[in-house]
Amino acid sequence: MPEGLTESQYRIRISGTTGIEFQGAYVVVQQNGQVANQVITGQTPADYTVIGAMVSVSLQKLTIRDDLLKVEILKGNEVVAAGETTAPHGLVTAAFP
Repeated sequence: MPEGLTESQYRIRISGTTGIEFQGAYVVVQQNGQVANQVITGQTPADYTVIGAMVSVSLQKLTIRDDLLKVEILKGNEVVAAGETTAPHGLVTAAFP
């Protein structure tokens, strides 16, 4: 674990075109080095709240349409990492720090 990282509450916000189906996972690393991996599936919009020192999200669209799938990691009200895709079956990732 890099020096100076402390645990915080983060919100993973998944948005874009309403109703886009996605699947993927998020990984949370605790300050003590413990890693939690959570598989997620759902539709936009969706929100997940996690507590940790590091957060990573990777999602794939489950549609061939070119609709928008966006993922943001927020610390408080500030977006600290984001990614988006409009590609059919596109992948999107975001990580902090």
